[in-house]
Amino acid sequence: MPAKQSRSNRTFDDIEKALSELFNAEDVVDTETGEVIPVSNERAVEYIEGLMEMEMQKIDGIAFQIRKAEGDVAFLKKEEARIAKKRKTRENRVDNFKKYVLGIIRASEQTSISGNTSKLSVRKSQVVELSVSILNTPTDKKPSLPEKYIGEKKTFSIKKAEIRKALKAGGEIEGAKMKNNYTLAIS
Repeated sequence: MPAKQSRSNRTFDDIEKALSELFNAEDVVDTETGEVIPVSNERAVEYIEGLMEMEMQKIDGIAFQIRKAEGDVAFLKKEEARIAKKRKTRENRVDNFKKYVLGIIRASEQTSISGNTSKLSVRKSQVVELSVSILNTPTDKKPSLPEKYIGEKKTFSIKKAEIRKALKAGGEIEGAKMKNNYTLAIS
C-alpha cells in the first residue's frame, strides 16, 4: 500500500503508483487516516477520484512548467538575436569612428599622435582586393580565378593568401590587385 503522505505533497510518480496499487487491490487504505475502505464503498471511489484529480493537476503543472520553459527559451533566442544585432551596430560604429579618426591622422600627414595615456598610430598593411564580379560569384559556382587560387569546402572559397603571394611575386591575376590598407592601432 502507498506510504503515508499528505495528498498535496505527493509527486506525480507517487500518485501513479498509488492509483496502480488501488486498481489492483480489493480494499483501499486512506493514507491520511490509515482506514481500510472496501473498494466498493463510496468513500473508496471518492478517494480514487481524489487521487486521479491530483494526478490531473500534477500533469497540468508539468505541462505548464514545460510551456513556461519553452517560452523562456524562445525569449532567450529572441534576446540573443536582439543583442547580436545591437553588438553588430556597436561594432560598425566603432569601425566607422576608427576610420574617421584614421582619415584625420592621414590627412594631417602624420603617422601617429599621442595623448597623456594613449597613442594613436597609422599602421600600413597590404590586402588583396577582389573585383565585384569575383566577390559576387554565387557560392555554388566556382569564381573566375585560376584553379590554384580556389579552395574547396562545401562551397568555394578564395585563397587570398595565395593570391597575395602571386601578386607580390609580380604575377597578374584578372580581377585581383594589391592595395594599401590602413588601420588604427590604439596602445
